[in-house]
Amino acid sequence: MPDQTTHHDGMAKCVASLPETSLTIEDQARSVLGFLFAKPSPSLGVIVARPSCCPNCDSPATSTRSPYCSAYCREVSAFVRQFRHGLNEGSILNEGRQVALGQKLWHIAGGGYPLRISLISEKDKLKIIAKKGGLCEVCGASATVLDNVGSG
Repeated sequence: MPDQTTHHDGMAKCVASLPETSLTIEDQARSVLGFLFAKPSPSLGVIVARPSCCPNCDSPATSTRSPYCSAYCREVSAFVRQFRHGLNEGSILNEGRQVALGQKLWHIAGGGYPLRISLISEKDKLKIIAKKGGLCEVCGASATVLDNVGSG
């Protein structure tokens, strides 16, 4: 399975370089797509089909229900298909589509869905944290922020 830490680090650097005060969360999501155009992709040459391997990362895929080795590889492949479709039909130029694709890429890279979190009022965030006993469901420490880890 591919190392998600590398993807997360690259995205974290990309997002950290954005000036928080001058961009809305929607603008930040759209600008994440610039990460895809930062450098040209290498030439792949001829791709050999290997049915027993993941089409995304070429790791062994043991599932009989999916060609992918993991949910992560399935999500990455789905994003690539959506992105290519947007390029082909021109919908990538639509601001709303850019926000949606940026949010998806942000999620895949390990950053969650910041736009969804930003839509929740502070009062409701505090209610959610209180409902969970004020503790993080992952590590058990005091909860200070909302995250979608394990939300599926």
